[in-house]
Amino acid sequence: MKTTGYIFLIMIMIFCFSNCKKKATQNSTPVTNSVLPGISTSPVTQITDTTAMCGGTVTSEGASALSEVGICWDTLPSPTTLRQFAIAGSGTGSFASKLTNLKINKKYYVRAYAKNANGTAYGNELSFLTPVVKPWIIATGSSASINCLISSGASIYAGTSSGVIFSSDTGNTWTAKGLSGKPVYTLLQQNNMLYATTAVGELYLSSDNGSSWQLLNGNFPYNVRVYNVAATTTKLFAGTDSSAFYSTDNGNSWTRCANGLYNPTPNWGGGGASGLCASGQDVYAFSSSFAPKTSPFAPAYISNMFKYDESANTWQGILAIGYSNVNSSKICGNRNFVSTSVYNGNSIGSSETKVSTDGGSTWSTLNTILGCVVDVCQSNVVLSGVNYISVSVDGGATWSPVNTSVGVPPGVTFYSTITFISGYYLWRVGSDNNLYKYRYR
Repeated sequence: MKTTGYIFLIMIMIFCFSNCKKKATQNSTPVTNSVLPGISTSPVTQITDTTAMCGGTVTSEGASALSEVGICWDTLPSPTTLRQFAIAGSGTGSFASKLTNLKINKKYYVRAYAKNANGTAYGNELSFLTPVVKPWIIATGSSASINCLISSGASIYAGTSSGVIFSSDTGNTWTAKGLSGKPVYTLLQQNNMLYATTAVGELYLSSDNGSSWQLLNGNFPYNVRVYNVAATTTKLFAGTDSSAFYSTDNGNSWTRCANGLYNPTPNWGGGGASGLCASGQDVYAFSSSFAPKTSPFAPAYISNMFKYDESANTWQGILAIGYSNVNSSKICGNRNFVSTSVYNGNSIGSSETKVSTDGGSTWSTLNTILGCVVDVCQSNVVLSGVNYISVSVDGGATWSPVNTSVGVPPGVTFYSTITFISGYYLWRVGSDNNLYKYRYR
């Protein structure tokens, strides 16, 4: 009997131990998907070369309240929020968001996602293809000649032969943004302010995205014609017919930069500051001086590129241009680009584009393309000349040629060699008075 009692006691202990172990195992089970939100991915719609629409439907919050829902996408399968994503809110039900910054002729994978305190749940994976864009297509809605262009994503401001125009959809449609009838040659957007210069030397400011404009010329200490503007992180600079000025209050007051630039030559002109460009705290300008010359034509001007010395409030010459006309000057990262041309009468005799990677201390020749002009947008650079266009998407380290005619209707030519660049497109005005765009990336 005693032996039987011992056996019975041992069986009870084994049962209790086994039951406790099972409970311990259950209590230590990792969080499973049942505590995560339930979500599905909706079909992709409205696919363009830059954007698409997609969303999802949250079927359950999971074990805790939702904190965020949205979509994520990538060119690789199983996209997550560690790559590209767009937040659509934090509630249950259906939602939609826009996929942006898409590249042409690419396959993308997309999933809806939902987050709660326990983690992130992903919906079913879908894929789609972005279209192959035909080179040089007409950007409808604008027939004005473009003199300058600035962009941020799909939003573009253009200075034209008759005012400022704006597009929010990468040039598909345009709306007028003031200064009607005025040829606008410079546009600058800085600190939510929009600046524009005109052919007669006026400088305007808009603080409401072009809905209204204020003339700033009266704020200078004396009468000036403003050629162009540039901005550092702390100052706004204006290049004028007599000197360069800076402002620290969005153009309400101006201080003249001290000497260093050429002075105007009586009865001949020259002097002042043109071709302003800036990056970080560095500012550069061109200035010209009349110099007698008998061959190949006279009179002529010699030009120099100057760099502003903020500590001394003066300008230092860094590149002697000689008897040449400065076509354009731009900065992209640590690279300064300068394009010049020598004119023999009414035609271009020779051209040269130089580049510096050390703030203008040393220069090398990039090309000698006839009539070459440079334009920059973020890390993207375009060099355009006679029957020549080349683009760099890495600040000028490497270059890719662009066909100058594919997609252009027969008989249509371009008014000039000037090509503008935005984040994804090149822009040119054709002889048919249409604005053409080319998707380069």
